[in-house]
Amino acid sequence: SILPAVTTHVVQDIGIVGMVKPGATLQHQDPKKQTTLNEQTFEQAVGQVQDAIDTLARRGIKKIIVMSRMGFNADKQLANALRGVDVIVGGASRTYLDGAVPDYN
Repeated sequence: SILPAVTTHVVQDIGIVGMVKPGATLQHQDPKKQTTLNEQTFEQAVGQVQDAIDTLARRGIKKIIVMSRMGFNADKQLANALRGVDVIVGGASRTYLDGAVPDYN
């Protein structure tokens, strides 16, 4: 599942799309406002993220970051499946990347 995309202006506009595992519970200070995201397939989630990326691109955003809580293996699949993404920042699996090679991993 994805959350609404946001933009920020540094030197140029940057779009950020957040993605968490389907079925995840979004925590809130008020337990009554916690939300469990709908279960969906990986492909459905990728489609939603791609739609958000395409919307940002149509708005003229040239730098797009995907922040993912899907896990390292899913992040690698995202990198192959998504178009128009400059960086995927993963933060779920805590995988140590020894010997990372630019433009490969």
